[in-house]
Amino acid sequence: MSKKKEFLTPAEKDVIRVLGECASTYKHDILEPGPNFERDLSEFVSHIHDLQWRVLAQAAARAYPDDYRLQGASFG
Repeated sequence: MSKKKEFLTPAEKDVIRVLGECASTYKHDILEPGPNFERDLSEFVSHIHDLQWRVLAQAAARAYPDDYRLQGASFG
């Protein structure tokens, strides 16, 4: 059986996981129940997703180095 290819580094997987935990903690332990709960949660989670996408973009940049640049790097 062949070994599964990893596309994310251990650090990237950790960041994705921790960001998910942040969203869960915010939802369950910080956000107050009320009429704006869903709207406020949605706004917070959208920012978490933006951060997760930034991390996932690193894997895309490594897979397609001629098309995408690594965060912090530059073309050329």
